[in-house]
Amino acid sequence: MKRLSYPVGLILSGLALSACCVFIFECAGARDPVDNSLYKFSAVGEVRPMVGSTLLFGDSQDPLANMRPFLLERDATLADFAGALAIDCVPAYRPDPITWDPDWLSSLSSSNVRVLNLADDHALDCGQESLASSLNYFMSEGFNVVGAGLDAEQARSPIYLYRGPVKVSIMSVTLDRPPEEVVQAGKAAPSFYERQSMINGLQEMKKKATYRIVVFHWPERDYPEMSEDELALVREAVNFGADLVLGHGPRSAGGLMRIRGTWVVLGMGAFTGEPIKDQPNKAADGLALSAEFTAGRMMNLRLSAVEVLEGKPSMVRGERGASILSGMVAGSDTEVSDNATLIGDILYLK
Repeated sequence: MKRLSYPVGLILSGLALSACCVFIFECAGARDPVDNSLYKFSAVGEVRPMVGSTLLFGDSQDPLANMRPFLLERDATLADFAGALAIDCVPAYRPDPITWDPDWLSSLSSSNVRVLNLADDHALDCGQESLASSLNYFMSEGFNVVGAGLDAEQARSPIYLYRGPVKVSIMSVTLDRPPEEVVQAGKAAPSFYERQSMINGLQEMKKKATYRIVVFHWPERDYPEMSEDELALVREAVNFGADLVLGHGPRSAGGLMRIRGTWVVLGMGAFTGEPIKDQPNKAADGLALSAEFTAGRMMNLRLSAVEVLEGKPSMVRGERGASILSGMVAGSDTEVSDNATLIGDILYLK
């Protein structure tokens, strides 16, 4: 299956995290539409089509309305896609699979959510045949899909996004495996983590791309608290050339760190759907990351906290947003050598 790539490029630098997305708009400014030297990228958390029994997508709902001004400022957004398209759907191992009507995808594409991570524990909710049909549909609709393929080799393959001289690669793996009987070799599947495959992928990305983004989908949990073994996987990705590491799986956001200058967000949290209820340990429902890529450096890498109410995301702004991010840093791994500078970076534009 041919992977479609938009003529876009990504590159992150000037690593500054902002607590309020309005600063992002003020700094980005207008640009010539034929300018091939700048690509505006963003990443958000997990998208789900329902909250409880309420459908979020479809003609009567616009779940991304509050986020659309931010999203439309970007050239493309990466999101974790939870569930399967309702194409050839026969529940594989969960009695109530998460399913999407293909028509609902227009809500994502119209908001520039065009890069979908399918290395997710729900990718096989409807089985491998349904995943194969879904992959073909995503591609036909112009989405870039990472973390799944018609076989294991294709699932592990990075995707490449271009703009002019800039070439950014994204690779995604999941550590959340369904029962063994659900996955047959040689058929469509998400990209399950294998150490050597990740190393090989990063080595390929280093040869072919200007920048390398690695996405981990951790086993589902409420908070982004990682074991030492999981943190070792992140460090290994950095050792082999990752320029940015993002994590999905936890239902709330957090786990910010920097390893030898490489930014890591262990949990992007929720974007639509139902995050965990208000709990003492929760810093934020989700995060929105933004960055600008050029041929020479990564610029303006920033985070904003996201609140999900009735299944719909909104940016948390001002002092409250700054407080959330400061608390998130305080609750993150303290063993990372340069973590102490994160507070200054987050509040850089305050």
